[in-house]
Amino acid sequence: MRNTLASLCLGLALMGCGKDDPDAGALKIGGLVPLTGDFASAGTEQTQAARVAMDEINAAGGVLGQRLALLVADDGTDEEVGKLAARQLIDEGAIAVFGSTASSVTLAATPIFVEAKLPVISGGSTSPALTTLADDGYFFRTIPSDSLQGKLLARRARELHHLDRVAVIYIPNAYGEGLSESFAGNFTALGGQVTVSVAYEEGDTQSNYGALLSSVYGTNPQAIVLLAYPEDGALIMKTYFTSFSEKDTFWLYADGVQDRDAFAGVAGMSNFTSLRHEGTGAGAPSGARFDTFKSAYRARWGEDPSPGNGAAQIYDAVHLFALGLEAAGRVDGTALRDALPAVSREGAPFAATDFAAARAAVRSGADVDYQGVSGDVDFDAAGDVYGPYDIWKVQGGAIVPVESGVLP
Repeated sequence: MRNTLASLCLGLALMGCGKDDPDAGALKIGGLVPLTGDFASAGTEQTQAARVAMDEINAAGGVLGQRLALLVADDGTDEEVGKLAARQLIDEGAIAVFGSTASSVTLAATPIFVEAKLPVISGGSTSPALTTLADDGYFFRTIPSDSLQGKLLARRARELHHLDRVAVIYIPNAYGEGLSESFAGNFTALGGQVTVSVAYEEGDTQSNYGALLSSVYGTNPQAIVLLAYPEDGALIMKTYFTSFSEKDTFWLYADGVQDRDAFAGVAGMSNFTSLRHEGTGAGAPSGARFDTFKSAYRARWGEDPSPGNGAAQIYDAVHLFALGLEAAGRVDGTALRDALPAVSREGAPFAATDFAAARAAVRSGADVDYQGVSGDVDFDAAGDVYGPYDIWKVQGGAIVPVESGVLP
């Protein structure tokens, strides 16, 4: 934890805070992101996407006549560190916050932001528990709930792959528990049987993961659903290849392991390409709006954003905050909370490239509908969005989409 807290302070110092703050007077948007831990690559890309959005907004004249500035705190993919980071962002003057990626961190940190009356938009947290969280309307997300992903996984397992008996291995946190419950409920409703649903120990050894798989195989499943974070998920798969590949198991994954580095230690194995497997994840953005964002991201950072890392969703969050502040007409967390649903789904459509025109429309009293690069991002009464999913596989050491736009 000591290293994580050091990176937290460093992140805030680099992005502007303290006595010599170069962004003094700017409106500060906070980012609660995992710069270390399981989702470090996602946190880095989300931060870079937020910077692209702010650069564009500032170049167009800013918000309420002021520039936007970025404060970033590393949550370390850890609940307790996330709470400390949340308080630090509040202390440093954030007026709204995007993040986090891990649902467990978001569930832990959001009550702190709610108490401070700061709206939060997550681009990566998918736990169904966030839909019913007592957030007084301050929490939103630009990625669909896992109640939808669990339904999709169950339908594909039962109706497409004709599986009758499936085991579930999940990470013991809000993400894994919520998604495993959603899958199990939908799979059994379709006539399937969950032979066992078992949580794995985070950061465990390959030997212990071997014992876990032995126990799972004792229930005679036809397939295994793996709901994991990248590091542990990759080690579980490596354990399978090392000791259980003769089982010829069909594996189904969710978006927790949809990380470009997750399978680095196993994707090169010769038998991986022949493995029967598939994953689901929130639909990779596409279309002209996303292509424009991708070009801007590449120009700024020298590479494309990765599928599944939430960069497009966080870019949209920043633009929604900007339009919401204009609609609120003042810097006030409650007013921003109340304005966000309207600018996401009502009125004349405007893309991110039309920010100046959208701002002018808002100032004239017109209703606007922000059209995101990750999708339409229309917030419902719970702050959730609906969207399609992609089906992906690991091939040639990379995550490769095989179907897109699949509805739950």
